[in-house]
Amino acid sequence: MEASLSPTAQLLQVNQYLFRKAVTGLSADQVFEAPGEANPIIWLAGHLTNSRHGMLQVTGLELERPWQELFGRHSQMDPAESYPQFDEIQEAWDQSSERLAVRLEEMSAAQLGETVPVELPIQDKSRLAVLNFLAWHEAYHIGQMAYVRKWLGLGGLIDG
Repeated sequence: MEASLSPTAQLLQVNQYLFRKAVTGLSADQVFEAPGEANPIIWLAGHLTNSRHGMLQVTGLELERPWQELFGRHSQMDPAESYPQFDEIQEAWDQSSERLAVRLEEMSAAQLGETVPVELPIQDKSRLAVLNFLAWHEAYHIGQMAYVRKWLGLGGLIDG
């Protein structure tokens, strides 16, 4: 792996681990519950899965994002029957995570330095900077998942 990508890849591995912990042990009803105006875990998991597919696009792969209309940026919660099964979201997360790990191993310094056309609140639009931002974005939403889990009365994500 290109040395400059190693810290980002490590954060993505931590995010993958915490995502799996965040979705473990939830009932079919709990995935739709959230305090106040917070996003429920089904939306957060779908949004993160959609974002992982976006990371694959940033690495240069051409693929569609799953459920873009439901989980894309600025999407709103739809009625529960509009959503895929929660295990489908988890399976799509696992598949995209495996593909991303392989793709990150393949990327060269030159590829990481290339500019990508994205609308993000960062000045540096290199693949490396965008991947760094998206890793942070994942961590932000995984933190939200941890909060919702605690609100549901479930254990936290970090054992202490």
